[in-house]
Amino acid sequence: MVRSLADALGAPVEWARPSHDLWVATQREGERTWFLGFIELVDDLHVCVDGYGDLLGRFAQIETAQAAFVAAAATAEPEPEVELEAAPAREPVLA
Repeated sequence: MVRSLADALGAPVEWARPSHDLWVATQREGERTWFLGFIELVDDLHVCVDGYGDLLGRFAQIETAQAAFVAAAATAEPEPEVELEAAPAREPVLA
């Protein structure tokens, strides 16, 4: 599941490194793991992207890119609550 950076304030960010050029930011809350975003090394720059695909910036150092998550969380606004409606039932198609 994706967690907005505003909701992530106060909980520690865990970094996984599935490959030499990719870092994935997550948080754990009880049994749930939240995806916060990732950092990818592209052309010697660390491209920092949040869990919704928004670019947080490009940085020369991995530590600066990771700190961008904290800075973004400090200024982020909570995602609006969206109420979903159930799709209408469809008649089965018989072949």
